[in-house]
Amino acid sequence: MNVDSIREFIIFSDYMNFSRAARKLHISQPAMSNHVASMEKELGVKLVDRGDMRITSEGRLFLAHAQDVIDSYDKAVSSLRLGKDGVVGKVVVKQPFSSGTSGSMFTKIMCAVKHEYPLIDVSMTGGTHEYILDEIAKSSIACGLYFNFRPEFAAYDGSRFESIPIAKDSCYLFVHKRHPLATKDPLLVRDLADYPLLMPKGASFHDLVVAAVQIASDHGTSFKFDYRVAESVCNLFLSEVDEHTACLVGSEASRVLEITVHDDMIIRPFDEDVSVVGSIVYSAKNGSPAFGLFIDYVRENFALEVTG
Repeated sequence: MNVDSIREFIIFSDYMNFSRAARKLHISQPAMSNHVASMEKELGVKLVDRGDMRITSEGRLFLAHAQDVIDSYDKAVSSLRLGKDGVVGKVVVKQPFSSGTSGSMFTKIMCAVKHEYPLIDVSMTGGTHEYILDEIAKSSIACGLYFNFRPEFAAYDGSRFESIPIAKDSCYLFVHKRHPLATKDPLLVRDLADYPLLMPKGASFHDLVVAAVQIASDHGTSFKFDYRVAESVCNLFLSEVDEHTACLVGSEASRVLEITVHDDMIIRPFDEDVSVVGSIVYSAKNGSPAFGLFIDYVRENFALEVTG
């Protein structure tokens, strides 16, 4: 009997069907059935009543402890790996409040790291994007999610920074159907310079402004912002956009707006690449073993190749 066979029996108990469980595990149905039969032979009891296709009383008793066996095995493997590398520690990371697709990926990565290295304490803190480089330089945080990190930022205030791109979030135009840009062809970023760009007001939305300014700069133009008080980006755009204002939205916001949008509003893609790249930025001098393992894992499993 091995750990994989126990895992297979647990999956079978979820489906009560050898074929479906085998598909879930990407193995053949005969192999799945044979593995359970081998377990039964080794244990000297029937785990599955194949006539009624149900777990026997002995099978239920075994199943009650099977997940504990798997959990203990996984923890032992993780501890062995970490113990071998001598890696136990804490990594403090920062995720901006308004982070869209990049933020979703950032959270996914942090959860994956916690699962892969349970002895590394990954502590997440929120806030704005504005002071991330300062906080990393002062070692207040180990790394943070930064938008459109540029090569010229690598040397900042006496510190050296490195970055790992993890997500690219495309941007779209959200306007009223009677807005001049609703039918503009081709639609370019510089076309927005002539119209107020609607933005939610408040410190928690500061990162949206930073991203918009960077987009404008990348395309050789600038935007005029019209700030309005709002609880959320989508609420603002749905209630305040009119024939004279335009909105820049990311992929996640565009999907929400597509579901709730009024008939007199439209979402348009640009006829050029308009996007925000989210990167994990960190100090090149951070020599913590825990952080070294953390950043290597991120680079090997989540680094995004960004062109253009």
